[in-house]
Amino acid sequence: GSMSGFDSLKDCYQDQTKHIHAIETGLSSDPPMNWRLSQLDDIVLISNSDAHSAHPWRLGREANVFELKEFDYFELHKAIKEKDPKKFKPVLKKILSDIGIAIVFVKPFVGIPIYGASKWLTASKAMVQLSGRGKTDDLFWFTLFHELNHILHHSKKELFVHFDKKTEVHRGPEEDEADKHAEEQLLPSADFENWMSKHYNIAANDVIAFAKEQGVSPGIVVGRLANREHILYSNPLCKLRVSFDVVD
Repeated sequence: GSMSGFDSLKDCYQDQTKHIHAIETGLSSDPPMNWRLSQLDDIVLISNSDAHSAHPWRLGREANVFELKEFDYFELHKAIKEKDPKKFKPVLKKILSDIGIAIVFVKPFVGIPIYGASKWLTASKAMVQLSGRGKTDDLFWFTLFHELNHILHHSKKELFVHFDKKTEVHRGPEEDEADKHAEEQLLPSADFENWMSKHYNIAANDVIAFAKEQGVSPGIVVGRLANREHILYSNPLCKLRVSFDVVD
């Protein structure tokens, strides 16, 4: 600002200026005003609403627009086949942004058992938000597929929020449909039941082999076993689930 004592970024940050790639414009100067300053030609200007203002009409005055490709149903079916948690974040963001879906990772809300949410932002752009609640690969991928199926199959006018079933008071039919689609896309029920009929005492090697055959992580198979109450979550097989934190 005018009272900072500096007339340029270089004066202020000196040899560290090369690391500055974007700046947020002040409340009293909008992007067109800053574009007149040639020393900012190589700097991305970010402008946000005066969200703490006492004047409601200023909210939404300025915002950042991210260009996404048009949504494509066929590409979505290919996108949801990515299941490797070791590389999922950069790959997932790229795959989904290419088909018009923005994915956002947020910290779990304390005391509120929300796994994820989804909503259409415009007629051709959608957003999926994941909290990473539970922090295991089976829960993460199930939640992702659940939310993607809301985007694929349900109303573009609704906000869908995925709560823990134990605390969910009003559960609409869309939630059950999203659950069913997510299960089938991760691990088809027919294949799972056929595998179960051939294994009475399931060992870790059996799970690993079946997971490889299905192209999923062993944690997803174990998650299905526990969800269907074939095993308890205290069963040693549950150690095959991969733990990770999606929020940096």
